[in-house]
Amino acid sequence: MENPNRKSLSLIHSISSSSHSHSDFNSLFSHLNTTLISSSPSPSPSPSTNLKFASASLETQFNKPPRSWLKPPNSSALLKNLSVFERALIGAGAGGLAGLFTYVCLHPLDTIKTKLQTKGASKIYDNTLDVVVKTFQSKGILGFYSGVSAVIVGSTASSAIYFGTCELGKSVLSKLPDFPSVLIPPTAGAMGNIISSAIMVPKELITQRMQAGAKGRSWEVLLSILEKDGVLGLYAGYSATLLRNLPAGVLSYSSFEYLKAAVLIKSERPNLEPFQSVCCGALAGAISASLTTPLDVVKTRFNARKDLPPGNFHP
Repeated sequence: MENPNRKSLSLIHSISSSSHSHSDFNSLFSHLNTTLISSSPSPSPSPSTNLKFASASLETQFNKPPRSWLKPPNSSALLKNLSVFERALIGAGAGGLAGLFTYVCLHPLDTIKTKLQTKGASKIYDNTLDVVVKTFQSKGILGFYSGVSAVIVGSTASSAIYFGTCELGKSVLSKLPDFPSVLIPPTAGAMGNIISSAIMVPKELITQRMQAGAKGRSWEVLLSILEKDGVLGLYAGYSATLLRNLPAGVLSYSSFEYLKAAVLIKSERPNLEPFQSVCCGALAGAISASLTTPLDVVKTRFNARKDLPPGNFHP
């Protein structure tokens, strides 16, 4: 009978020599696997000992990862396992980032809109192009970003609160058995707007006064309002802002949810593709804006009226 120690030395020598001839790790591991099996006593066959299975496992681990490793997790399954507050936190975080990006990118267009909607603008500007030309001539490119610091802070916070509240309301309302499902999106949108307006109103008040021509930086306009009217002065346009934001928020959020549901039913998929989500959001925003523009004019004139009487209006 062969000495086991000699067999072990032979195994080590075999591995060492193999490492010089096989630089590839897979070849070395396969040679080691073959040597171990050939050098071991041959017991009765066991169903758990299978060389083919071991080789397949090796190839799977190092050469071709299983498709399940590369497949992204199912988002709908993950959301089902989240609590109501976890969904609200995710909605708040995503909504805050989305609001920051959207408001900052569209701020120049919002500045042009505000200048056109302010009382007395028809005596100064002929059309939209005239607003662009005169703003650029008087203040340069930075003139289109008046009040952007207030937008960065206020829009991030208000959007996070808005979408977080909408997700929270949608999750809670969907658990009520007697609540009509068709009323869940508009009710959740109304809840989000009412709560987020606590931050949205001061932000828009400061931003629109700066866009209309108020002198100074955002914090200087804020201090000016506080000195004249106190804290309640920041909410002077609350009723006008809520009059516009509430219908706009309900329409946009409801339209998005309804459009999303229609696309999901037609495509028979559990989730929207990014392009489909963008299209649904754009169409929902267009529907909301087209129906609430008159209310937006009222809100803008109310917010800009105190510091900017017609004689002190600046382009």
